[in-house]
Amino acid sequence: LLADADAIKFAHHAVSTVRARTLHDEARALVQDIEAAEQEQRKRDAAAKQAADRSDKDIERAARRAAEDDARRRARRPKAGAR
Repeated sequence: LLADADAIKFAHHAVSTVRARTLHDEARALVQDIEAAEQEQRKRDAAAKQAADRSDKDIERAARRAAEDDARRRARRPKAGAR
């Protein structure tokens, strides 16, 4: 496909209308396939980033809860008679 396109574009190689349309359709299909693949990859990347962000937030939230629980335990007054 690319070799034919280069011959037409740079060497001014003559082709029939039917062949030109065929090359055009093949090129358009190729571009659409590449764009669709890139779009899917962007979606996968965005989903992975979102999952990582959620995971980071969950870890931060758990660490904050643990620190708060620990601070509450240390701040409690001892029970009567306990040493």
